[in-house]
Amino acid sequence: MATGQAVEAFCVGRRVRFEQCAGRNIPTALLFYGVLQGSGTTFLPSCSPPNPFNYEYTPTKADLGTVTVSELANAVAGGTGAPSTYYVRTFRVYDTAPPAFTVAPCPSSSALVTVTDAAYDSYTVQVGTGAPQAIVRNQPTVVAVPNGATSVTVRGQYAATGLCEGSATQTIAPLAPAQVPTLTRLTLQGPLPGGTAALEVSQLPPATATPCS
Repeated sequence: MATGQAVEAFCVGRRVRFEQCAGRNIPTALLFYGVLQGSGTTFLPSCSPPNPFNYEYTPTKADLGTVTVSELANAVAGGTGAPSTYYVRTFRVYDTAPPAFTVAPCPSSSALVTVTDAAYDSYTVQVGTGAPQAIVRNQPTVVAVPNGATSVTVRGQYAATGLCEGSATQTIAPLAPAQVPTLTRLTLQGPLPGGTAALEVSQLPPATATPCS
């Protein structure tokens, strides 16, 4: 509702307002709206007071799927006299749940972000207050982490609405400090210069590949 744009679908938690289209001059006192969960659910909006001027509606998770919006336009007060008009339209309701993703710290001021969510049509990733950039689900992506940035935000968008989105933020865990190898023993295998030397080193990191490579 804050954008003032016409919408073709609804989002959970995002308020919408029903207004008559341009060219119609029905007094608001004679307009009544109502919403029911489900498609093809016909009903007459209540004409009981209070009259819902500029009727506003906020979808909930109970409305996921479709809802039917009905408009009753009375010709005169009380609904008598000239015929009234009755319009019905069905809208899809989209969820705005936080998208699922993982984030792992990487060397050289970077992080590995993987979107595991499958609900939205497209996603963006934003590190701290930096600019958002597109990211593909199930495709591990290394992103730069500017100085001072401590979090990553992923947003999911639906192609059908242009307005519905869900977001989630995670803290970037600090990268574990690098271990310093320690030389514990040097053993000569035969006299120098033709002999060889054997080194024993402790505190070596595990021989695993970094996920950021």
